[in-house]
Amino acid sequence: DPQRMARLQRASSFRMQGLSIVLDGIEDPGNRAAVIRTAEGLGLLHLHVIHPPSGPIENSARRTARNRAITTGGQKWVNIEEHIGPASCVDSLRSQGFKIFTAKPENAQDDSVSNPVPLEDLDFAHKTALVFGNEHHGISQEMSKLADGDFTIPMFGLTESLNI
Repeated sequence: DPQRMARLQRASSFRMQGLSIVLDGIEDPGNRAAVIRTAEGLGLLHLHVIHPPSGPIENSARRTARNRAITTGGQKWVNIEEHIGPASCVDSLRSQGFKIFTAKPENAQDDSVSNPVPLEDLDFAHKTALVFGNEHHGISQEMSKLADGDFTIPMFGLTESLNI
């Protein structure tokens, strides 16, 4: 189909190789699926998933079907690299020339936060990986130590942070 081919060529011409998303210990498969869909919709080519120390989280058949519905096929168009632990993820990204920045709440009381900058102040002229942490505990301590810096996503509503 010529229309489908034109659409695929157009989408591939907009793929961003200099921006990557990293999910650091995200537990909810639905949250991972939603991020994959968003990453694909924004034109990102790569996404990194750091599994918890216990290893990959198994999905039930029902959750797997639900996650496919959430991603709406986006997982087919994003290269997903899986890691056990932050160190292998950081090594992979740094070998490709990426700077790594971790998402932190605006008013974080965490000792690992070193002058977080608003997302819009990051220098995206360089390869950049944005790390989002666990739904309950945020960024792992190991990732915080390995990252090049921290960023915040300013929140103007009543919620303190995004879902992850």
